[in-house]
Amino acid sequence: AIAGEDCGLLIFEFSGGPIGMWDANRYNESNFADPRYTFGEFLVEGNGGAIRLYGDGRLTMQHLGEAEQDHHQYIHTRQGPGGDSVHATQRHFVERLLDGQPFETGGEEYLKTLTVQEACYLSAERRAPVGVSLLHQDRMR
Repeated sequence: AIAGEDCGLLIFEFSGGPIGMWDANRYNESNFADPRYTFGEFLVEGNGGAIRLYGDGRLTMQHLGEAEQDHHQYIHTRQGPGGDSVHATQRHFVERLLDGQPFETGGEEYLKTLTVQEACYLSAERRAPVGVSLLHQDRMR
């Protein structure tokens, strides 16, 4: 059996004042025909509006005071698991290795994600907020 968390509620305080909240639960599957297509729904809200990913793969944008509209540049397919995201990722990596162009995301970006993840676990362990910039200093003591 895999030991780990099934849900999380994270509150972020960003430099400059913005705050963010991430409420995730892997057991609350969507009501769409294929709940594993997007593995859930996602909503990002900001001062100017919102971006939504629905469980059927539809991506929309909604500016404040305006109607929600489909994001027409976003193309998704229903091939393979998760819209064939694994195939698309591997294809991207192989293409970049062959043509020498930069990857969409690199190791440095992924390390930032791991740093935030580690801060979340440390915060839960301490039952107190943890500053991401202090994370590595704390672990070294």
